[in-house]
Amino acid sequence: DIVLNTHLHSDHCGGNTRREGERLLLTFPRAESWVQGEEWEDALRPNERTQTTYLAENFVPVQEAGRFRFLEGDTSVTAEVRCMLTPGHTRAHQSIVIESGGQTAIYLADLSPWAVHLERLAWIPAYDLEPLVTLETKRSLREWAQRTNALLFFEHDPRIAAGYLRPADKEFVIEPLSLGSAQVGPDSALGKSK
Repeated sequence: DIVLNTHLHSDHCGGNTRREGERLLLTFPRAESWVQGEEWEDALRPNERTQTTYLAENFVPVQEAGRFRFLEGDTSVTAEVRCMLTPGHTRAHQSIVIESGGQTAIYLADLSPWAVHLERLAWIPAYDLEPLVTLETKRSLREWAQRTNALLFFEHDPRIAAGYLRPADKEFVIEPLSLGSAQVGPDSALGKSK
C-alpha cells in the first residue's frame, strides 16, 4: 500500500520501477510512494555531484502515475510507523521509525550507512552532501537512540546489520543484535549462504 523512500538516490529507490522488455513499469503500481518534497525537488535538479545517483527512471514514472505523496518534515504513517527527517546525506533525507509494544527501532538508511559512522560522529562519508548537517543530525540521533534504547538498522554495513548504541568510556559502540548466542550479520551462522 505504501512505499517509503528515505531519499531518491538510485541505490535506495531503484526498486520503485522495473523493466519489462523496453517498457519501464512501476514495481508497486497500486502503492503510494512517500518521500520528502525537498528531496523530490533536489532529485529533479541534480548537479554535477548528484547526477549519477538521481536517475529519473527510478522516480519520474512514479510521479507520472500520480503515486507520489510529498512530505514536509516528520510524518506519521501509522500509529506505529513514522518518517523522521534526518538531513545531511541529502537535504531532506528521512529515516523510518517503528514504535510498538514499548520498543523502538529505526532504519537509518544513509544517515549512518555503517555502525561505525554512528559510533564516531566525525566519520562522515564523502558522498554526504551536507557533512556538517550530518554531524549535528547524528549527534541528536545518538542522544535519542540512547534515551529510547532504539534498535538501529544499518543499510550498508556488511558486519553489523542491526544493533544497539551503548556507552563505552567517553565514546559509544554499537552492540550487534544477536539471536540467542548467534550474532546477526553476513559473517554469522544466520548470514552465511549455503
